[in-house]
Amino acid sequence: MPDIASAEERRANAKSHVTACLERARSFHDLLNVPATPPAGTTIHLFAGDVIPTIETVTSNLKERTMEVRTESPGDRTVTRNSALADQRTKESWSPALQSPIRFSGVRFLPEDHFGLTRSAEFTDNALYLLLEDPIKSSPIKALSPVTASQE
Repeated sequence: MPDIASAEERRANAKSHVTACLERARSFHDLLNVPATPPAGTTIHLFAGDVIPTIETVTSNLKERTMEVRTESPGDRTVTRNSALADQRTKESWSPALQSPIRFSGVRFLPEDHFGLTRSAEFTDNALYLLLEDPIKSSPIKALSPVTASQE
């Protein structure tokens, strides 16, 4: 902000901007938590990593300008398993059944990092099966019946 001479005014503008960004992010996260039913015929499949320690929480010290990793959990080095699943369970209210606003049709965990997921042969094999071969009961496309000898 070269046009603003006062450091105090620049700081106030920066604080106002960060506050607005955080509020927008909070609103976005609230919208992500709204349960919704996918349109008929739509399936949601998750491919995620869950074997690499991934940063879950950090602490910061503004005076010393430091950050420290507080906890790690399984993930793909970028996204934790819990975050990929949108898992809303907590340590205090944990249950064996996933609590997520997303109605997954299938979940596959791969032993890859974030960018390695889509480069994986396992990902390619499973994605192609889902896209080309998996019979979906609600699909309007009916599977072709095999040709019999009398039809040839």
